Amino acid sequence: MIARLTSTPAIIAALWTIWSSSFLAIKLGLTYSSPEVFTVLRVVAATTVLLIVVATRRRSHGGFLGGRGVHRYGVALGATNVTAFMALQNAGLVHAPIGIASVLIYTQPLLVALGAALLLRERLTLRQVLGLVTGWLGVVLLVFGELELGLTPIGSVLLLLASAVAWAAGTLFVKWLPAEVSVWSLLLWQNLYGLLPVSLLAALGTSTATWGVPLFFAMAWAGALAGIGGFGLLFVLLRRGKAGVVTSWIFAVPIIASALGVIVLGETLHPGLFFGGGAVAVGIYLVNSRGRRSGSVDGQSTPV
Repeated sequence: MIARLTSTPAIIAALWTIWSSSFLAIKLGLTYSSPEVFTVLRVVAATTVLLIVVATRRRSHGGFLGGRGVHRYGVALGATNVTAFMALQNAGLVHAPIGIASVLIYTQPLLVALGAALLLRERLTLRQVLGLVTGWLGVVLLVFGELELGLTPIGSVLLLLASAVAWAAGTLFVKWLPAEVSVWSLLLWQNLYGLLPVSLLAALGTSTATWGVPLFFAMAWAGALAGIGGFGLLFVLLRRGKAGVVTSWIFAVPIIASALGVIVLGETLHPGLFFGGGAVAVGIYLVNSRGRRSGSVDGQSTPV
């Protein structure tokens, strides 16, 4: 029984479930607090878990907190993966269904491939070019379908796309990350450096919250479990040499999230979401599928 629960397929399924269900947790949190407050709560939850992890690793491995370059990259990733990504994602999800939100946010692999080609001079294969074209055609179908039905304001669409751009920018920063930088320490510092700006936004904005079990549950699920727990499962898969499997099949996350939105929240499954989201999923698969041959993660990172 234990062997089945710790098998690679079981861990991949758990990872997809955690990441996709985090959209439900975010929606729950946003019904009990303003986007600014919930952003702070998510970062606090992730930081708390990371402090425990890093402190434990220091006792067992010795050494000191951080390493050469950790603060420089911590500032950059704090600005992109924490402050920009989370603030924009939460603001966009206030008036957007989970289906369109998850698909737009998970255009990140398409943006990473495009950014790597333009900024890092990485060559795109024909398969990847086809994936980019397919994926962005899917975005067009999705957005026009949403706007035609009046289900999602254009402002929310732009906020969600901007959050995907921020996540992609953070991923590109990771490509320059020196091998000697501790990943866990970097995750901690990116949250610590990102916490100050989001706290300032909450202080300056219209901060409201209804404190109670639902809000703290959403905070723990979206901040700690989806971010740090998801990263932990991803780390296990990478240690097993399954990076290509994860990145090739990451398209399953927006598909599962869209299904959860329809089943749990009663969101509308209209043709734009079905065909547009499907095209984006195919595009993500085509862009990332080369990872199975190279064994790389194609720059995927986990926003926490």
